[in-house]
Amino acid sequence: MGSNHDVRLPVLLLLGAIASFFLAFVLWPTGDADPGLPSQTSHAVPAPNTSSNERQDGMDRRDASGAVVRSTSHLGKLRIVVTTTSGAALASCQVKVGKRDVATTSETGVVEFEMRVGRHWIEVQPPLGSAYAVARQRVTTVAGEMVEASLALTTSGGGELWCRVVAAENGQPIEGANVLVCPYGGAESVTDQDGLVVLQTEGEHEFLVARAEGRSMRRFLSTVESFGDDGVIEVALPLAAELALEVVDADGEPVQGALVALAAMPWSLMHPARAAPRGTPENWAAETDAQGRCSFVDLPPVCLLGLEVTSIGGSHAMFREPVELRVGRNDKRIELSSLAAIVGRVLDVGGTPIAAARVAALRLYGDESVTVLPEEAQGVSAMSEDDGSFRIEGLDPGAYAVSLVGNELWASSTQRVELQAGGNAKAEIRAQAAQSITGTLTGPGNRAISAFEVHASRDGTLVGTSVTDNNGEFSIKGLPPGDYEITTELYDQELAMREPVVVPAGRVGVRVKVASVTGALRGRVIGGDSLRPDTFVRAQRRNGPEAVASRCDLDGRFEFGSVREGDWDVHVLDGAGRVGTASRVKVVAGESGGDIEIAMMQGAVLRPMHPTADQFVVLRGGEIVAFGPLERGLAAEVMVPPGKCTVVFFVRGRDVMRRDVTPSLGQQTVVDAR
Repeated sequence: MGSNHDVRLPVLLLLGAIASFFLAFVLWPTGDADPGLPSQTSHAVPAPNTSSNERQDGMDRRDASGAVVRSTSHLGKLRIVVTTTSGAALASCQVKVGKRDVATTSETGVVEFEMRVGRHWIEVQPPLGSAYAVARQRVTTVAGEMVEASLALTTSGGGELWCRVVAAENGQPIEGANVLVCPYGGAESVTDQDGLVVLQTEGEHEFLVARAEGRSMRRFLSTVESFGDDGVIEVALPLAAELALEVVDADGEPVQGALVALAAMPWSLMHPARAAPRGTPENWAAETDAQGRCSFVDLPPVCLLGLEVTSIGGSHAMFREPVELRVGRNDKRIELSSLAAIVGRVLDVGGTPIAAARVAALRLYGDESVTVLPEEAQGVSAMSEDDGSFRIEGLDPGAYAVSLVGNELWASSTQRVELQAGGNAKAEIRAQAAQSITGTLTGPGNRAISAFEVHASRDGTLVGTSVTDNNGEFSIKGLPPGDYEITTELYDQELAMREPVVVPAGRVGVRVKVASVTGALRGRVIGGDSLRPDTFVRAQRRNGPEAVASRCDLDGRFEFGSVREGDWDVHVLDGAGRVGTASRVKVVAGESGGDIEIAMMQGAVLRPMHPTADQFVVLRGGEIVAFGPLERGLAAEVMVPPGKCTVVFFVRGRDVMRRDVTPSLGQQTVVDAR
């Protein structure tokens, strides 16, 4: 038997090695990847006329003369310029990198740092007693390079903001115009005889609104570009449009009490037009009188407005279409169609009536075809009576998919029904015994995972969902016969199925395996003035619902961690009307990926609109250069590189129409697919 000394020696050596490793790990210098982690190696480098205290740490070494010598192989330089929104330099601001490195801006608003490469949080504290707000954003330093970034501090409590409101047609000042700070309501006032107003802002604001009688309203920004040489923002209000509306029924009789709503999208209201849109749509509403009439004043002209008329009594179909008004009076007469109904019976395969079965009708658009009702399509429905009869009333004219809402007992496929205004259409629903798909979901290590959503889709339509229990088991019920794709959502921003599994309804014991499917999407915006603080990047996974968006870092860099693997399309836009795109950027699970570079260029404005589409993409060859959602009947707006392209419209994920168009630099092009 060995002595106790023989046993203790290797144990002590092992403990010593562990302690040394831990100590080395703690003391190893790291970049400031998180705002709560101090930077171990960065220090402020005084800019010209800058007073700052240079930090000396244990990593510094000195030459024979005593001067500090540093290796620059792992360091980068950062130059921050701090200004007001009008572009004036701000001196005496405290600029902080992480929690340890602080320097003060010079008379020219400049401060410089030398620091370890990586992504860092920058925080700028305004001078004590000033009216400016704290600014905080990220920036990435690069080895051997000087990275420059600018921060414009907005006014905070007690700040003054000067505006001048003038007539768009001749530049004459407008007295009595109302100017409002939005959305926080920090200030509101009216202009004097010179069109001037000074606002005492109470906090950070997103945009401002100017209104005047007989003029179209405008939204505008208090950014550097908005201020003139005198430090005043000038906004021009154009002459307004008026709308006189008459609403009648199919017999020409006036419809009293109809609710009329108008909506202008944010980009239609911005000044200047190239400014990035801010806020929600602007809305106007009125109710028709006994003669079926109502009117609107001070509307924006020469832009598309969404017009919607709803009968309060519920006896008429909703009317919806975009309108474009000219300056001055516009007259319009609207005829409301009568509502329709779908009637029929629910029978089993033997012809026996089925009571208490819910029948739903889903509105179809164009030649759209739906074989099984979507999971969420249960809004317009009715229950069958004892004799199996049902009646779904109050439907707008058009095409509908009609089917049972699946339950544990019954299910059915859909049938297409065409409805005429004021008429009835018949539908006979043949119910079949409902089927289920059941199985178990496991993750890494063959571990069952609870609270995981499992979906069943057919022909691209989501028709059923189940949530796994504590044993990872799921059961998607109420399915008619047929094959279904089994998919999952991202779980805890990491796990999902890599590929769908196709199984028939009625299958039991389906085994679903999920794994880590996320990587990182990183890049940098370059070209021209790419360091604007209002540069935004959006990315969308091709053939998937996932999308991400954020403001770029001060140096134009962006990073999205934990995004789903696959091909991503990226769209970048700034407040100067520049645009940049990257198509089919590949994200690989478990990898950070290489940086992509996106060059910015002056863009052209596309305004796609479609009466029924809910989404669009803009193609150039096989590349996607823009994308976005659509509200049916209203125009969207997107910035694209100038040149020939194709706008593709989608309804519930299906390609329903394409339009070729050639937008020109600096112009706005409407793509009307009505």
